[in-house]
Amino acid sequence: MGAGARSRGRAPRADVLHLHHLTPLHAAAARVAPQAAVVGHLHGTELLMLEAIAAGPPEGWRHAAAWARRMGEWARGRARLVLLSPSQIERATRLTGIDPARCVVVPNGFEPARIRRVELDRAAHWRTHLVEHPRGWRPGGEPGSIRYTADEVADVAAGPVILSVGRFTAVKRTGLLIEAFAAARARFARPASLVLVGGHPGEWEGEHPLQTVARIGVQDVFLAGWHGHDTLPLFLSASDVLALASVREQFGQVLVEAMAAQLPLVGDDRFGPAEIVEAGRTGWLVEPDDRDALADALVAAVNDPAERARRGGRRDAFT
Repeated sequence: MGAGARSRGRAPRADVLHLHHLTPLHAAAARVAPQAAVVGHLHGTELLMLEAIAAGPPEGWRHAAAWARRMGEWARGRARLVLLSPSQIERATRLTGIDPARCVVVPNGFEPARIRRVELDRAAHWRTHLVEHPRGWRPGGEPGSIRYTADEVADVAAGPVILSVGRFTAVKRTGLLIEAFAAARARFARPASLVLVGGHPGEWEGEHPLQTVARIGVQDVFLAGWHGHDTLPLFLSASDVLALASVREQFGQVLVEAMAAQLPLVGDDRFGPAEIVEAGRTGWLVEPDDRDALADALVAAVNDPAERARRGGRRDAFT
């Protein structure tokens, strides 16, 4: 419910409002449309925020307690609270005090008409996005400030590609994935590449992935930069396995999308990934923050193309 809707008089006449996030928008809705039942939508970032506050907020979070109190009030006042996975119900009730009977699990989905495997020229794809029109960025640099040579990118197209998609935030553990890839390289039966898609320009937490690459001196890691969702099927189709090292992924939308593009998955055995990935059937699951186990999973995926095809090609996973 935005200002435009309010100005056109829609909200005051509504019977039900659907509001994303636990923000002051809920307080505004109570004033504008007090008669309406409100369906809230609790996202993973808010759960992580509430857990951080409950554990003792970092220095500088002056209003943390007030925010937790207000978010709890907004949650408890909702007719229903939409969550992305069953594992979130216990956390939401513990952190907000909402009645679990009012929690409804509605997983994210994918668009089968758009997110699917497509035929493409892999060499041309990686040459376009890493050499000719790069978007990878270094700290303090603009999109495209990381440039690769045609010779480097030729190696990407020649061997298996491990794809990772996401922001460069601490919870995503991009640095851990790079370290696991570095540990796995010597055991690969053939050279493989790790391509990182994402990282909103100028946004990162902790060590930037390019700094991790330089610190450990690993080769064959490429930063492709931030791309629109419409190009995701191309990146998925030009890759061989999707790896998500995030330790507290609430759902894992990209995992579902990768499955739609017939890619096998590597993820952590917690939260959303544990509910999406079936170990031995659609991918590999590892313990969170276990670099060696993650490296083992990457080796297994890279060295066995038949198993990659089996775990990635199970179309019955969507029926």
